[in-house]
Parts: sequence; structure tokens; C-alpha cells
Amino acid sequence: MTDRREEFIAANAAFFAARNCHLRLVPIEFAKTEETRSYLPGLQRNALLQRTKLLLNVHYSDLRYFEWHRALIALANRCCLVTETCQGFEPFVPGKHFVMANADDLTACCEYYLKHEDERAAIAEAGHKFMYERFTQKDNCRAFLQQIEKVFDRENSGSELGFDIQDNVELQSRMQPMPAALTKTLSQRPMTLLFSALREDLSNMFRSADRKPEMKEAKSANSTDTVQRIAILRDLRHGYNQRFEAQKRAQESGEPIFQLIDNSRFDGSVPAVSVIVTLYNYQAYIRQCLKSLEDSKTAAIPGGIEVVIVNDASTDDSLEQAIASQRNSRHPIRIVDKQLNTGLADARNIGLQLARAPYAFILDADNMVFTRALEQLHNTIVRDNSTAVYSMLCRFQGAHNNREGLLSYFDWDPQMLVEFPYVDAMAMFNRTQLIKIGGYDTDLYKYGWFGWEDYDLWLRIAQAKLPVTFLPNVLCLYRHHEKAMSNMTNLFEQELARHLLEKYRSLVGAYPPKRGILGVDRSRLDEAFEASSQKIEQGDTSHDHSLSSSVGPARISACQPPRLVV
Repeated sequence: MTDRREEFIAANAAFFAARNCHLRLVPIEFAKTEETRSYLPGLQRNALLQRTKLLLNVHYSDLRYFEWHRALIALANRCCLVTETCQGFEPFVPGKHFVMANADDLTACCEYYLKHEDERAAIAEAGHKFMYERFTQKDNCRAFLQQIEKVFDRENSGSELGFDIQDNVELQSRMQPMPAALTKTLSQRPMTLLFSALREDLSNMFRSADRKPEMKEAKSANSTDTVQRIAILRDLRHGYNQRFEAQKRAQESGEPIFQLIDNSRFDGSVPAVSVIVTLYNYQAYIRQCLKSLEDSKTAAIPGGIEVVIVNDASTDDSLEQAIASQRNSRHPIRIVDKQLNTGLADARNIGLQLARAPYAFILDADNMVFTRALEQLHNTIVRDNSTAVYSMLCRFQGAHNNREGLLSYFDWDPQMLVEFPYVDAMAMFNRTQLIKIGGYDTDLYKYGWFGWEDYDLWLRIAQAKLPVTFLPNVLCLYRHHEKAMSNMTNLFEQELARHLLEKYRSLVGAYPPKRGILGVDRSRLDEAFEASSQKIEQGDTSHDHSLSSSVGPARISACQPPRLVV
């Protein structure tokens, strides 16, 4: 995975979400073993390609060479290759053995050939036949020797060129033109798409020009700001603790802690999926979130869905906006209006307890789903009998079509999870199993701030060795805020890491981390933490209540973002 590929997938997320797609990204810094699920074994990969209509190839950079290792596997399995414009594909012929187009035209080409099955199948078969009949070891060796002789002759004749221009002209003449209908479609695309490369270059140029040198005064101001934020958060922690205790006393005395507001469709029937929407001061986003559920295709889900909105004592017009959307919804919607604001984890747990379906999908009120998300996630969790299933997410900021990148794009791997959090909360769960393992931890705010509840839950699922399935397609939209909750949480990353290591010592012992530990860079952790990690690496996984911190040897370099390949 590179920035270029991530931007392409995010920009075309709606195209992928509307189709049966398999987007496979692998972390190259983790060893490829039989247990590494991000990699597909050869037989499984071939079986996937044999039932796939198109293999889409996007270059990892501006170097436009022909990715032979990917192309040959596609052709060998009779899968039609659609690739970004490239060089060095001889002796294959574009338009005859595979499809080649500019990056901005790739999805339009895919759409065309998915609608014209005869043309797609003809190209796939032609590529497969040429490969097996003409692209043999014998022919390759002969062409290789001939090329060596050509280069040798040119060098002896004093030619400055290492290739023959005439060869390239002949190649261009052999290239098959695109179908007339496809050419017409591409010519009608907005002109702005034709200048995307220029726009990107100009953007990068101005971004470099705007870069300012670091200033000592700025660092000092940031340090002061951090101290102030920590002080504020400690006061907020105290407030949350008081509200938790007040809610607990109310429950014990039998007093109501929330009010239920149901629409007319909320009857006695049991749905298949409960969508739990947590809401706190998101009046600007809740209606968009609920509209994405209205637009969802749920006919193929036996029993349909219900929506449980947990309003965590919002102080803006969030509740009013939710009620307005509830009235005319085609889905059963229950609004849980809490009296006290006790945080995200508690709101989700209340939603889980009040939900009626066997499966629960977790959705924050500022996020959205594509139309086929719930249907595909439900089919997958039922088929695999998993505790949880998650898909890739597309990050956006502001308008939902202002795409920034991807999240949750790795397959499930506890070894990777021990090093850093990479799976978001937006997932579907077996509700009974989720409640059985304790739901979301409501004590994490005592060690930091809200934002790590999701990571804690995934760690608990991994430690319990419960089955998790990854659905490799972009199915949901994740809103990125300038000031995310995790920015506050990171102020207490050492305290949180100590707490999580104490809690998941056996899991860390089973997968000794290398660069990071439980989401924290090893180089930023103290010596006391280091001593405890050495005990883990030596096999001592006994529970130690005196633990102050733990990360492992200081010789390990700082954690860097993992490098990935498609």
C-alpha cells in the first residue's frame, strides 16, 4: 500500500462498495507464515482469480512499468487484466490480451467490461491462450538471445540508443483500439478528471513551499498547552467519575437512568441486526448517518434491521434531529435518551443490552455506511460463524466525497494487533458473545481519556481466541475530525499502555512485539516499563500488580508506520 494506491481506492470507494470486490493489502514487515492471514496461499489466490472477472492493477508510484508478477497470475487463471497505462508489456498486446487505460479511466473501463461480458471473456481467453501457446520458456529464451544480439550490434555500430525506435512504432501499430462505446463514455467524462495529475503536482509544489521551519518558541508554547490540556482532562475525569457513581446509585435504587422513545415500526418482531448508534453533540451529522441506514439494502437480511440510538445526554439539538429522522423511517428505531453523560463505552454497553437482534453493528453518529455494507457484513458473520466481522473504511473530512484515505485495511492478525491498533470500532458483532466477554471497558478513562475502548475490545477478543473475519472491501465511511478524541488520549499513552499490558500480559507474551507495544512507540517509554517487558520476553507471564510500565529493550528502534504492498 502506497499513498498513490490509497488515494485511488479512497477516491473510488463508492465504485468498489457497490460491487463484489476483494482488496488485498499486506504488511511486509511481518513474516509470511502459514498463520499470517494477510497473505493468500497460492491455491487460495488462484481459486479467487478463477472466479474473478477483472483484476485491477494500479501502479504503486509514477514508475509505469508492467507488473509482470501480477499480470501473469491473472492471465494464467483466465482473469481479465485491467491495468493503468504502462510500458514493457511486450509481447502482449493491449486491447487484445489485456485492457490498459489512464488512472482516471480505470473504473469506467471496469464498468464497461462488467456490462459487456462477451468482450471481457474474449480478452481474458485471448490473454490466457497467448500465454500458454506463445509465451513459453523456449520462446522467451529465443527472444532474450535476439535482444542481446541487437544490443551488441548497436554498441558495435556506435549507436547511442539501447533500443530500436522502429520496434516501438510497430508495437503501437499492433495495439488494439478501445471499443467505440467505451471511447465515447470516456470522452464524456468531466474535463476536471483529465487534469488530476497536474492538480496533484501543483498541490505538492505549494505544500512544499508552505512548509515552515520549526521554532523554539512554538515548541515551548506546545509544551505549555499540553500541560494545560492534561490539567483540564484530569478535571473532566473527575466529572465523569461523579456521573458514573450517580448513575450507579440511581440504578441500585431503581430510579430510571434513561427514557425510551420508539417509532411506530418498533414492534414485537425480532430483527437480524441491531445498528447501535452512539450520539453525543452531533446535531450536524446524525441525520446524514441515519439517511445512510435508510438507503441501505436490507431486503436480503432475514428479519431486517433495527436502529438503537443512544443519546448520551447531548447538550445541543442532537436529540431533536434524531427524533425528526425517526418519525418517517422505514426501520424500527428506538431512541435511548440518557439522563447523564457517562461516555462512549457506557453508551455502547447500554445499546447492546437494549438491542434485540443476535448481531450488533457499532456506528458512531458522525459516520455512515455504503448501501450494501450491512447486507454483506451480515452474510459474512453468519457464514463464518464469527464473533466479529469488519471491512475497510474510507476516511473523509467535511463532505462525504472529500476522501482522505483508508482505515481497517489489514486482515485479522493478533500478532499485528499487539504492536498497534489497526481495526476501528465500526464492525458487526455476535451480540451475545460481545456481552459475555464484558462489552466495552468503562474504566479506561481513568488511565487516559476516551478513544481506546475499541482497541481494548479487539485485544480482549484476540486474547480469548475468538474467531474474527475480515471482509476485504470498502463498505463504510469514517469521518475524520481536526480534533479527534484520540489526540487527547495520546497525552496519556504511557499510562494506557501500562494498564493494557497488565490486562493482556498473556497475549503480549504469545506475540512478543518488535517496534511498538500496544500502540505505543517503544522509544518513548521509560526504563521501568522496559524491565517488565524483558520478563515477558524471557517467558515470565505471571501477574504483577507492582507493574509501572513495560516496553522492551531500548535497542529496538522507534516504531514507524508499516510499509505495505498491494
